[in-house]
Amino acid sequence: MLVEAQTADLLVREGLEGRVERLEPGGQVDLDPVLVRPVGKQHAVIHPWVERIGNTGVVLEAEGAPVLFHPGDALDAEPGPVDVLAVPVNAPWGKVAETLQFVRRIAPRRGVVPIHDGLLNDTGRSMYLGHVADFGADGGVEVLDLRGAGATTLGR
Repeated sequence: MLVEAQTADLLVREGLEGRVERLEPGGQVDLDPVLVRPVGKQHAVIHPWVERIGNTGVVLEAEGAPVLFHPGDALDAEPGPVDVLAVPVNAPWGKVAETLQFVRRIAPRRGVVPIHDGLLNDTGRSMYLGHVADFGADGGVEVLDLRGAGATTLGR
């Protein structure tokens, strides 16, 4: 199983060393036809009383498909140029200002797909998505809201 490095260490301590492959930044995993490039190292700060844990995001690339960056629960990774950003919208560690700075820094060429929004009611989710759409880039950024869409294909 392919897992984040800190999780791999825990699994090895539990005797699963032969079944664990570490997903570490700087490497890549070829899952033909998808290339997985791990980026980032730590979960976002929740608050000073919760220890930070490992968090490895992934950049997914496949011939002819948009490049997707899924950061997990971190806003500090440097994925390089991406077409689509899976953006954490809300979490105990999240603040809309930090979310907007993250979207602006990554600057996805195509748009953002909202993730990590399970704590929001429809009104709150709509407000967050509006902030991302209006302020995620100068002139706005496209929000590709896939909620309830099922399997979806995003062209380049």
